[in-house]
Amino acid sequence: MALRILVIDDEKELADVTRLRLQDLGYETSVAYSGHEGVFLATTEEFDLVITDYNMPDINGEEVLDAIKIIKPNLPVAIFSIYHDDSSVISAPLRQKVIGIVKKPIENHNLTQLLQQVFLK
Repeated sequence: MALRILVIDDEKELADVTRLRLQDLGYETSVAYSGHEGVFLATTEEFDLVITDYNMPDINGEEVLDAIKIIKPNLPVAIFSIYHDDSSVISAPLRQKVIGIVKKPIENHNLTQLLQQVFLK
């Protein structure tokens, strides 16, 4: 059975492109187009990894992460953001809670590196 990944991003086109890239790599991928929808899916279905955008209008990536971890503390969560290297946005405590932070827009090599980090431990 393929590993399952949930992509959460309010930017529909970027979420769909990421989903297609992951599917091309052999992962079963679902998409949520809002933080609230993502938390619902992540906590009611089984996933091996969640990748969430940081900056979303309903709740941000850190709030998504915290909500998921209440119910599924061992589910790996990664954040992708244009602010990936801005410590005033992506704080040190947040960096310690996630499996990885990926520069947005996601490039294939960054995505592959994240997947290796998560699944080839």
